[in-house]
Parts: sequence; structure tokens; C-alpha cells
Amino acid sequence: KIMNPLSADLGVMRQTLLYGLMEVVELNVNRKAQSIKIYEFGNTYTYNAERKEEGGLAPYDESFRLSVAISGARTSQSWNSKAEASDFFTLKAVAEKILRRFGMDIYTLRSEPIQNELYAEGLSMKAGNKELLQIATVSPKVRKMFDLKGEVYYLDIDFDTLLKYTRKHKVTAHELAKFPAVKRDLALLVASGVSYAEPRQIA
Repeated sequence: KIMNPLSADLGVMRQTLLYGLMEVVELNVNRKAQSIKIYEFGNTYTYNAERKEEGGLAPYDESFRLSVAISGARTSQSWNSKAEASDFFTLKAVAEKILRRFGMDIYTLRSEPIQNELYAEGLSMKAGNKELLQIATVSPKVRKMFDLKGEVYYLDIDFDTLLKYTRKHKVTAHELAKFPAVKRDLALLVASGVSYAEPRQIA
């Protein structure tokens, strides 16, 4: 809590960028802009019980984060195709592109399912023991607070951690292959509880 807040609704430091993005989604939906793709860079603040009080300041951590929210159609309607709705995997592809652009090997990350009061369902990706990002479907309870009927998908990246793991990444170039690439399709039938990482690891 802030000791001298400007107003009652600005009395606490934010722990997530989600609510700010939800306000932007609500503003756009109310103005008939149904297909939304937005992002924000900003700091969040969390209590850290392991940290000692220093200089009169309580043990809080400041974290610089990149958050993305999408809702509505992934592609617009045209004369020869229908509009396609955004989904969880639309945002997962965005996350993977960001990580690859920074030089991160996404297959070294460990994935775990998450679910809490903010998310109906989601995925946490960790680099070592440090959580790097969360991708999730915003819970109906949070959407109801903003009077949003359509699904909203949310990505939260710990940008400080991302920079830490990719600081030494070097960009290299290779000579173009002399022969054209050959692709083969492989179809597998697996149990519903098997994650993508398991058959990939075996392969």
C-alpha cells in the first residue's frame, strides 16, 4: 500500500499488468473494436519474505515485465475466407516468436500447467528454477469485472529474466544450403494426458 495515494483506486502498487490491459480491451470492445492485440511494458511489485528490510523500505521486489493480451478474431474476414477466432495457441505462438527472436531455445524450457483466481487455465514456462513466462486464458470472474463476454488470452513475460538468460546470445549466419529441403509428415496417436514435450524428448 502507498502511504500518500493520489486517490482511493491508486492506493496500492500493482502486482500484475493484467488489469490495465483488461481496461484497454474493455474500452475497445465498448467502441465496437472486437479484434484486439495489445501489449505493455511495465513494473510490477511483489512481497518477498526472504528479503530483509533495507533503509526503511519493506521487503518488496520490483520486476520489469512484458504483457500481451489478445481477444476476438485472429484473422479478418475477406471475400474468400471467414474470420478465425484467436485462441490459447495463437498467443503461445507469439510467445515462442519473442523467445526465439531473443535467441532462447524454447525446447530447454520446462512447462507446467497453472490455474488461479486470475486464470481459467494456463501454462507456466521455466528456465531452470526461475519462471520466465505465463500464458493463460483469463478467468470468467475477471472478465465479468470488465463486462467482457468474449475470451481474453494473456501472456506475461518476466523481461528481466529473459534478458538475463539471453544476454550472451550471439547472432550467427550460415551459408544457404545447396540442396532444397525435404519435409516428411509424421502422425502420432497418443493418450490425451501426454504433453507435447514427452514425445519430442523421446524423438
